Amino acid sequence: MRMSLRSTLSFHAIALAAVVALCQGVALCGTPLRVEPPRAPDDPIIARDETPVTWCETMSDGIAEATKKDRPIVLVFPEAAANRHEWFDDYYARAFVKGSDVVCVRLLAPQAPNIPASATPQQRQLYADAFNKLQKEYADLIRKYNVSMLPTIVFLSPDGETVLRSYTRVMEGTVINYFRALQSDFENYKKSREAFHNYLKGQKLPAAKPPASGPGEFGPAITWHETMAGALAEAARVDKPIMLVLAGGDAERFEWFYGVNGRKTVRESGVVAARVLAPTDIYVPRDAPPAVIDAYRKLKEQLVKDYRDLLQKYNVGSLPTVLFLSPDGEQVFATHTRVMESKVIDYFKVLPGDFENFKKLRKAMGQDKSGKK
Repeated sequence: MRMSLRSTLSFHAIALAAVVALCQGVALCGTPLRVEPPRAPDDPIIARDETPVTWCETMSDGIAEATKKDRPIVLVFPEAAANRHEWFDDYYARAFVKGSDVVCVRLLAPQAPNIPASATPQQRQLYADAFNKLQKEYADLIRKYNVSMLPTIVFLSPDGETVLRSYTRVMEGTVINYFRALQSDFENYKKSREAFHNYLKGQKLPAAKPPASGPGEFGPAITWHETMAGALAEAARVDKPIMLVLAGGDAERFEWFYGVNGRKTVRESGVVAARVLAPTDIYVPRDAPPAVIDAYRKLKEQLVKDYRDLLQKYNVGSLPTVLFLSPDGEQVFATHTRVMESKVIDYFKVLPGDFENFKKLRKAMGQDKSGKK
């Protein structure tokens, strides 16, 4: 966050301001200090990429690009023109932004134009009208996304209507860390959106698209099932355990098994990975027909019930919880609730033994792979 010093400050005030500026990672001369954001324990040292992030400077351009790509929007309301370039300027941040394949939009409050002294009254009126129009458009966006302070960063659906997550006056490292969870939030949004549209058409929920891979240096991404139905079908086909991640929606949630070590462990184990989030809201126009609004309400109630039934079935009382299940989803091998990811990774060392014991028991009971006698 940039600071300015008045020439009338006393020597002691200047010294104090210098200390504050250094604590905020800013030099008095206006040049940002390179304070590297924190990394997760297994994040690699990413090769420096000096290519800047591509920004859309208008909301309409951002929505058009995001709709074409069907990717989330990261909307930044910077504090001032002086520091608009500082967001995602660090090489580590750029790796996350580019790897997540998001559409970046930054919006500044309109600056009053410098009207030429030779301008006619009609020209001055044109300047004033244009400036007032830009101010209204900016104010409308401020109200729409409930922005109360600057800077604010908002993660949006491709149409710019649904807010996936919002951050106000926080360190960039906190925003960058959310990119680990953004893909699961976006998949959850798409799941609700597709379910709603298909509910109206009387069709079944289609399979989710593969998640964004993240920075290339992290290795191939895990293929996640976003519904239990998809995970059960896959597990029955390959006869492998299911790893079910029930992640919370709170601020400290992050993307499970996003780093190099986690990805490698999960892929080599052969488990069927599933993650299920609580149903998210989607945008329904206020002027939608009553039948459409009622259909969405009923669908939302059903999705919430299904999610609560899942939590009750596996006796989940706190999030996040990671469960290891039999291929039919009925037997729980292990439960990890609110623990470090490293603890869950350690369990993979004994998972093969647990699964073999399950298969021996199943064989002794005369059951086939599906659990039927």
